[in-house]
Amino acid sequence: MTILKGIGFAEEAVHRPSNSFSGGWRMRIAIAKVIFCEPEILMLDEPTNHLDLPALIWLENYIQELDCTIIIVSHARDFLNATVEEIIHFQSSKLTYYKGNFEQFEKTKNEKLRNQKNAKAAQDDKI
Repeated sequence: MTILKGIGFAEEAVHRPSNSFSGGWRMRIAIAKVIFCEPEILMLDEPTNHLDLPALIWLENYIQELDCTIIIVSHARDFLNATVEEIIHFQSSKLTYYKGNFEQFEKTKNEKLRNQKNAKAAQDDKI
């Protein structure tokens, strides 16, 4: 019940069949089901879709308290900044690991690209 209340369910809604809810509320039900199972690895694909601000804040806080591996696919930068400690970037069939939240990932990635461009320019000048 704590999980359902945390993501915004009223007490009277708990007894309704899941097919009576909209897509957004069904997303919340899916999140609650996964969280209730206490998984060793939690995979969330766009978990912020259809969540209002109180449910989003509750989910951020809940994820920060979890002691398991969590894989999040999301375009919500603020959510990623609040919940992740490492980023795995997949590009050109290659995985690159970065420490820190999304903001730190962007800084490090941009610095790495700038260094590569500078090294290329220096190599071109030398040639």
